[in-house]
Amino acid sequence: MAKVGTQDGDNDGLPNSTGIDQTYDDMSLMGNTAYCGSLLLAALEAADEMAQAMGESVLAESYATWLTKAKTSFESKLWNGSYYNIDTGSTAVDRIMADQLAGEWYAKACGLPPIVPEAHAQSAFQTIYDNNFKKFDSGTHGVVNVMTASGATDTTSPQTEEVWVGTSWAVAAGMIQEGLASQASEIGDSLHSTIWQNNQLWFRTPEAWMAGVTYVRAYYYMRANAIWAVKRAFDLSQTH
Repeated sequence: MAKVGTQDGDNDGLPNSTGIDQTYDDMSLMGNTAYCGSLLLAALEAADEMAQAMGESVLAESYATWLTKAKTSFESKLWNGSYYNIDTGSTAVDRIMADQLAGEWYAKACGLPPIVPEAHAQSAFQTIYDNNFKKFDSGTHGVVNVMTASGATDTTSPQTEEVWVGTSWAVAAGMIQEGLASQASEIGDSLHSTIWQNNQLWFRTPEAWMAGVTYVRAYYYMRANAIWAVKRAFDLSQTH
């Protein structure tokens, strides 16, 4: 966490991205980002819990204070009324990123409190469903990484126009956690049809494909194991 703190040049509690510094290393995200910011919020919640468990009350309080500041900045800088902007420093900050609430998914999967207001999470995931899923290949091939605010696939980099299978499963899990199970089911059906029925990928499940599944990248990729997060989210939804 101390290392992350050194990336906060404007003292708003959120790390500042400068391009290639996270798993979406081809997108050149700049400034505060929904992806990194949401991960930080979840990490701060976890760090606070661990510090308390270890009896480190001063350290726990420092994480709690940091979390409060970071949450405020996350909402004020990235929330646009419908979803969280992809970042604050690119040429199109209002692009719609499928993985914008990775931290919300992680936090709730770990039994931690949500990192954003419930209404915001539901709105963001619904926006992802409406755009990154339904407007990409008519909802037949999973969730594309990034869409423009006008509803077109973002072609500014190879990664923005790819579907990452693991990310699509993560989005489905996040949707289930927020009460959007029917939307998640549609995404799951599209992935199953693409992998098992229509494209014969089977156990060669790849990292990514592009529109029409005419280009497939990195067979046997481990990120697709995020499918187990869908089962966990579904199982937990049945106990509440």
